Amino acid sequence: MSNASPKPEPRLCAAEPIQSTWDDLVQGIDTSEAWQRKRQVVKARFLELIRDAAAPEAPRDPDLVVEDTFDGGGFEIQYVSYQVESDERAHAYIGLPSATPPPEGFPGVVCLHGTTNWGARRTLGLGPEPNDPEADKVFEGLDYARYLVGRGYVTISPEHFCAAKRMPKEGPFDTGPFTASIQTGRRLASTCTTAAWPARS
Repeated sequence: MSNASPKPEPRLCAAEPIQSTWDDLVQGIDTSEAWQRKRQVVKARFLELIRDAAAPEAPRDPDLVVEDTFDGGGFEIQYVSYQVESDERAHAYIGLPSATPPPEGFPGVVCLHGTTNWGARRTLGLGPEPNDPEADKVFEGLDYARYLVGRGYVTISPEHFCAAKRMPKEGPFDTGPFTASIQTGRRLASTCTTAAWPARS
């Protein structure tokens, strides 16, 4: 019979709750007036997060084109393209409620998708297109844009810049070519800046 003492149970540390700099955004919203004030803070914080100030100037005319329409089962889905830069177009799915628009128009929601090539379609309950490289990814439970349209919101689900119609030849969400183009641009900008503004002696 072994005289070894029993192994002590591992001690678990009490983890502190995660605190983010965004926690204050959900505090103090108890009236519609409070939300109207808070939404300006939310917008400013979000634009800072995505570095909106560094974004290129948007085209004056987005040249919106409806390329296809789908029956969403009680509402309409439009597949659209629009100009985002002088030499590039982006694509998105728009969900339109079937109800008569209110006098002030429908409220709108931007519905972003996760890292699935056909994720924009999935937000509205559409399956993958034929021959999609990620057609086997899980579908159920991620059609939140469809849920919102059914409650009177117009939704837009843009395709990620490295997925679907803009998928690079390397595959979905491979940002290598995109990063390389940025680095090339930075090198060119640096070269041009150096040539135009030589260091002072």
